[in-house]
Amino acid sequence: MAGVIRGETQTADAWNWDDLRAWVQQGPGVRLAQFQERIAQSQEQEAEADSALRILVGASFSRVREPITEEQDRAYERAQAHTSVLWEFLGARETRESRRLDAHANLALRQSENEMASIQAQEELARVYNAYVRGQQREQLILIFLEGRKIAGTRLKQRTQSKVMLEAERLALMHFYDEADSALARERLIQNTALRQMRFLTGQNIPPRHAPSPAGVPACQTRESLAQNRASHPLLAKARQNMDWAEARLHQPRYGGVEAGLRLGHAQTHDLGGSNGHDTMIGLEVSIPWEWKTRRNAQESQDRGRRDAAAEEYAQIVARFELEFQNAWEQWQLETQYVQERTRHFVAAQEALRVARLRLPSEEGWTRLIAAQHALYTAAMEIVNALRQQDMAATDLWRYAPDCPLQEITDDPARAILAQTQDALSKNTRKTP
Repeated sequence: MAGVIRGETQTADAWNWDDLRAWVQQGPGVRLAQFQERIAQSQEQEAEADSALRILVGASFSRVREPITEEQDRAYERAQAHTSVLWEFLGARETRESRRLDAHANLALRQSENEMASIQAQEELARVYNAYVRGQQREQLILIFLEGRKIAGTRLKQRTQSKVMLEAERLALMHFYDEADSALARERLIQNTALRQMRFLTGQNIPPRHAPSPAGVPACQTRESLAQNRASHPLLAKARQNMDWAEARLHQPRYGGVEAGLRLGHAQTHDLGGSNGHDTMIGLEVSIPWEWKTRRNAQESQDRGRRDAAAEEYAQIVARFELEFQNAWEQWQLETQYVQERTRHFVAAQEALRVARLRLPSEEGWTRLIAAQHALYTAAMEIVNALRQQDMAATDLWRYAPDCPLQEITDDPARAILAQTQDALSKNTRKTP
C-alpha cells in the first residue's frame, strides 16, 4: 500500500465526498485502465498507418567472373543501387483490414473497461466511505449511552448495598455498558479499516476526520431514470461492441490466403573501370494456396460463428443485467421499508423510556429505566445499521445506472436519530433522583 499511496501528497483535513470522488479517478485501479487505453490508442494509430504501398531501397557490390568463350573469361566488379515501390493487395489487404478492425475494437473495449474501472472504483469508495460514516455514527451513539454509566453505577451500587437489589441484577444491568465498551472498540476498528481502504483507492494520504453525511443518489434514484440511464451502461456497451466487431469481421473481404503484389523498380549499376547501366522493371506476383477455397470457406464459417456467439452473449448479458437490476431495485425498496420499520421501533422505545422515567420512584424504577435506556440505544443502533444496509443496496442499484452521480445525502435520517437519542438519554440522566 505504501507504494501505491503517494506519500508526498499532503491532503487537507477538510476533505469531503466530492474530494474523494475526484481523487479516486486518479487512483491505482483507474490509472491502470487509463494506461491500457493509451496503449490501445497507439495500437490503433499503428494499424491505421499501415499502408498498402511499401518502398524498398537497397545497394549491393559484387565481383563477377563470367565466361565469354570456352577459353576466355570476363571478370569485373559491379556496384548497384536500386529502389522499388511495392503495392500489396488481395490477402495483404485482408490482413491490413483485419488489423485495423481488431485495433479499433480493442480501443473501444479498453474505453469501456476504463469506464467500468471508474464505476467500480466509485462503487467501492462509496461502500467504504459509508462504512466510515456509519461507524462514526454508531460510535457517537455508544458514547451517548456510556455517558449514563457513572450515575447508573452509583445508583445501582446504593440499591445493592441497601439490599433493595441483588448483586446479580446489578451485574446484569452494568453488563449493558460492558457490551458498549466492546462495541466501541469494534466501531473504531471499522473506521480505521475503512480509512485505510479509502487511502488505497484514492492514492491520497487521507487523515481521519468527522464525515457528517454518507454518499447516495437521492436526487435521481427513481425507477424511470434508472431504466433510461442503464441503456448506456459500459457493461452493455462492451458486449455490444464485441457483437459489432464480429459483424464487421463477417462482412470483410476474404481471399483464402491468396497474396498478390505489384512491384515497380529501378536500378542503377556501375562496373568499376567500366560503364554505367540501369534496369527498370515492373512485375506482378501472385501466391495461391492449393486449398484456397476450403481455407476461405473455413474463415467465413469461423466469422459467422463468432458473430452468432457474440449476439448470443449480448442477449444473455442484457437479460442478466435486467434481472440483476430488478433484484437490486427490490432489495433497495426492501431496505428502505426496513429503515421505516426500525424508525417506528425507535419511536416506541422513546415512549417506553418516557414511561420508565415516570415510574422511577417505584421499587423497580431504576431497573426499568436502565433497561429502557438500553432499549432506546439499541433501537437507534438498529436504525443506523438499517441505513447502512440501505446504503449498500443503493450502491448496488447505482452500479446499473452510473449516470446518476453519487453525492452526499444532506438529509440523512441518522442525524435526527442521534440528536433525539442524545436528548432522551441525557434528559433522563439529569432529572432522575
